Parts: sequence; structure tokens; C-alpha cells
Amino acid sequence: MNDEKPQSKMKTQELFRQGALDHHREQRHGSADVLHLSDKPLRPLFFALSLTFSAGLAYLVMGRVDHYAEGPAVVQISDRTEITAVVEGVVQSIHVVPGQAVCEGQLLASFRSDIDLAELERTDLALSKELVGMLRDPSNNTVRNAFASLHTERQYILRRLRNRAILAPRGGIVSDVSIRPGQSVSPGDGILALAGSVSQVTVLVVLPGRYRPQIERGMEIRIELAGYRHAYQRLKVDYLTDEIIGDAALRRYLPTKAADTIAVSEPVVLLHGTLPGETFHADGVSYRYYHGMVGKASTRVRSESLLVTLVPAFKYLFEASDD
Repeated sequence: MNDEKPQSKMKTQELFRQGALDHHREQRHGSADVLHLSDKPLRPLFFALSLTFSAGLAYLVMGRVDHYAEGPAVVQISDRTEITAVVEGVVQSIHVVPGQAVCEGQLLASFRSDIDLAELERTDLALSKELVGMLRDPSNNTVRNAFASLHTERQYILRRLRNRAILAPRGGIVSDVSIRPGQSVSPGDGILALAGSVSQVTVLVVLPGRYRPQIERGMEIRIELAGYRHAYQRLKVDYLTDEIIGDAALRRYLPTKAADTIAVSEPVVLLHGTLPGETFHADGVSYRYYHGMVGKASTRVRSESLLVTLVPAFKYLFEASDD
């Protein structure tokens, strides 16, 4: 047994370096201490994190998100009269130009109808024949009735021919000519427009009908005309309809040329507003409004907390607490 201990010491000395063994003996006589860490470097970081969290929470609770109703808008010039064709025909001549001042009853344009002229010629020949027969036998009621019927038909043809002469219904300034000589027109087609000397510029706004309960008179509307980005025009709602209408009914309210450029996919409500002047500014340049210009309109309909927007369940909690 005694021989084994010296052998184990020799093995230990051979396994470790002498310097390591001496250092180990010295440490055994000393006392170890606890590792101390200071929180001073972490205090600014903790304060910054706490401040950021508090600011974020306050923004979630106090921040608001606005919801807007958007839709197309059309510029309209008041005191403007749209003149349309009453009968079918071919434009024979145009007697005015845009910007020309005209008086009531002045000839604006005339149409030609070969069919009506042929009918008038046929009726005149038939009238002449019946007139001869009536002079030969004044007591013949058949001839007299035929003559009266042809006379009525002739008056109707003359009225149609007179309708092909377009006269100014009132005095004004020719603002738009939509026809050219040789063009075929149908009843209802636009011919030209007359504007007054002093006009007011209004805007017809088309918004989805689901927003009607949230829109009131006096609310602000923002208009951005097509082709003039960020040149916003602001106006107030002067009038809005109580009726929600569809696409077919909407066509009756739109200018003739703008009706084909606006399409809606749901029932809509109509708003009216008045622009402050006859011109607007874009990129430092002044431009004039023209009838039928289109753009995009938007108006704020409601505002809610950012927290409710991100987590809709909070909305029901707030409503329950209010009750």
C-alpha cells in the first residue's frame, strides 16, 4: 500500500506541469470572490426602451386613422344650355364659331334631309291632283277628305324641315360646337352649347351610396383634376341627394361627353359643390375650368383609433364599456 502512494504522486507530477501544480497549491490557501456586475451601463438602454414602449403605446391609443369616400368628379359650368338635335338629318352648314356672341332666334346650323324633301315633293304633287279633282266636283267628299289628309301631312313635313334649322333659344356665347358639315346626326345628339357672360363653376361628385349616412352638407371635398397631380381644389358640399341611384339614372345628371368616361359598379349618391373661381393653379400656371373636365374627389367620412384599426376586437370592447 505504501508503495502505491509514491507511484500515484509520481504519475500526477508527470501528468501536470510543475508550474500548474504550484499555482494550484497557492489558490487553495486563498479565498474565491463572487463576480460583481454593474448595471450602470444598462440604465440608459433600459430607459430608452421604456420610453419607446410608452410612446408606441400612447400612439396606438391616441393615434387616429381617417377613412375617406372616393369617387369621380365632373366640372360643370352653370348658365349653360346644351342644344341637341330634334330630328335625324345631315349637317348642311354651321353658321357660328366658338366664342361668338349670338342673340335669341339667330340661325346656328341647318340640316338637310333628302327623305323629307322627297316626301314634300310627293305630297305637293298629290295635293295638286286632289285640288284639281275637288275643283271639278266640289261635292265629292272622298276627294275633299283626301285633300285634307294630304294638307295635314304636308304641314307635318314642313315642321320637320323647320326643326332642321337650329335657332338660338336665348342669347349667349357659343362655347362648344360638336358637329361638322356632312355629319349625320340622330335625335338627342349634341350640336353645340351656349354659355352666359357670367358663369359659375360647380362640381358634380359621384360617391358610393353606402357612404350616404356619413355625409352631410358643409363637409369638405378635395378635388384632383385628371392631368394635374397634387393640384388639389377644396370646396364645401352645397347640396347632396337623398336618393341612391344606379348607373342608368346617373347618365341623366352627367354632361353628354362625360357620361361615357365615368363607370360605376355600385349604387351612388350625388354631391354638388361650388368652386371659388373660374381658374385654378397647377405648377405655378393658371388654367381655366372647362365644362366636362373630370377628376377624382375624396371626403373624410369617419376617424377611428389606430388601436381599433389594428385590432378590431377593441372596438366591441369600447362599445360595451360605453353601454
